[in-house]
Amino acid sequence: MQLLEGVDYIIVYGPDIAYLEKYFEIDLREDYICINALKLFRKTLPGLPSYRLSYIEELYSIIRNKRKYKTSVFSIWRDWFNLEKRKQVIIYNQEDVVHLLKLFRIIADRFNLTDEQIMTCRLI
Repeated sequence: MQLLEGVDYIIVYGPDIAYLEKYFEIDLREDYICINALKLFRKTLPGLPSYRLSYIEELYSIIRNKRKYKTSVFSIWRDWFNLEKRKQVIIYNQEDVVHLLKLFRIIADRFNLTDEQIMTCRLI
């Protein structure tokens, strides 16, 4: 919770918020404005062949250093419980967070999204 001090908005991709709330036994949607970027990207970029974060990263020339987990999300969970591999999962997830924020800002700016449009993707 220390990481969230001073934070008003949380940007997530798809069902991530539910996983975070369940795993850490917290109710983020109660205390923060949580925006589902996947829903926003689907509305703003209709007709893409894929809405995987890695695909949209490529569209906007965002280069990933850690690609291992893009092929199988289930290997993230397996490696998380392996203390030797946990650091790699953390690095991958940190990159996910940074890239998601970059994409969110790029798309919001490029398409002049209003606060009202963004709030239609709020998770409640």
